[in-house]
Amino acid sequence: MASIRNFFRYEVAIPLWLEQTDNKENYNNCRSDEAFPEVDKEKVLKIKEELKKLLGEVSLDEETLHVFHVLNYKINFMAWLLEILLHNEDPSKKDDFKFRKRELSKLKIPSHLSSSKIGSLICGIEQTVFKHIEDILVTVDTNIDEKIFLYPFDEHELFEPIDYVLNLQELSIKGVTIARGLELLVQKLNIWEGVYNRLKYLNKKISRPSEWQTQKINLSSG
Repeated sequence: MASIRNFFRYEVAIPLWLEQTDNKENYNNCRSDEAFPEVDKEKVLKIKEELKKLLGEVSLDEETLHVFHVLNYKINFMAWLLEILLHNEDPSKKDDFKFRKRELSKLKIPSHLSSSKIGSLICGIEQTVFKHIEDILVTVDTNIDEKIFLYPFDEHELFEPIDYVLNLQELSIKGVTIARGLELLVQKLNIWEGVYNRLKYLNKKISRPSEWQTQKINLSSG
């Protein structure tokens, strides 16, 4: 008598994502020129030069210089992470990653500044940049094979100084150095927020497995 084997049919739906690679198996889901266009690169350089000139020409007290240094360093660290991700590379594998991250943790804005309006703006910038960095580091920590980077967080609105100080632009136009410096830092932050938003948009599909197409597989087939 022939042997009869009976199996329960057990099907599962597996989400699938197919990604094109080049001949070196590098993934090209980033499109850096689209995420960070040439016009933004030029703006960043212009802001850098203007900040350098502004802080070099005017005599500022030690605390104010420290504030500008802290904010600029943190925005630069955010920018450094994003620039590496733009090339589908892992920032944590760079030789200076740990040093940069360690320096970041050392830099603090004096807590007493939060009591003033301009101080609330300074703290708002710092907190916003810190949150962006936290989210970017999630992308770094959850990468796949150091080649695929996922962006699980939604796109966000750009930082608005008017939420903290109503007349920052007016003060900047009048030549108030601190106001102009903070305005430039906000402009710089906004550019990198835009880059981050575009990276999220360009990688939205691969970053959301719940929206992938599924393939049914019969696990009980002999």
